Amino acid sequence: MGSPVPTAWELAKVWPDARLHIFEDSGHAGSDAMQHAARAAIEEFKNR
Repeated sequence: MGSPVPTAWELAKVWPDARLHIFEDSGHAGSDAMQHAARAAIEEFKNR
């Protein structure tokens, strides 16, 4: 999920088992690194 860093940080602090990844220069459209991380997170969630 993309959001401003302060918002993401606040969510990560209160969301159990959250992992926060910050991608430089991703902007609103995201980046290849952000898309890869999102896909990996979805696969990990599916396999729980």
